[in-house]
Amino acid sequence: MGYTGNLKERSVELTGFWVLSMLSLGATLFFLFGQKLRTPLDLAVNILKLVYDSLSVVIGYVTVKHMMKTQTIRFHVNHFVSDQPVDAGSPQPSPVRGSPVRRIGMSMGTLPAGSE
Repeated sequence: MGYTGNLKERSVELTGFWVLSMLSLGATLFFLFGQKLRTPLDLAVNILKLVYDSLSVVIGYVTVKHMMKTQTIRFHVNHFVSDQPVDAGSPQPSPVRGSPVRRIGMSMGTLPAGSE
């Protein structure tokens, strides 16, 4: 789910992966602190899994936030620069090659004036 969302820039799949990562973090916290009978091996494995799950949640949040910001900027640039109306169902051209963004010298990090 996260692999597909990341490669195809689909924010829904990437957000779903992030939510599942939070559920995994909750289960890890339960196994770390909620168990009454645990061995030292359980403790060591669950501490490592807690570190991994915590990193997964933090990096997933930053990734989803960055992707949503990039897609919002891409939508606004395509909407304000192109002459045709933007159809939500059709795929948008990539801003990397041959798009109007390069022709007018606008960077992807800024929005056109008056779009905020």
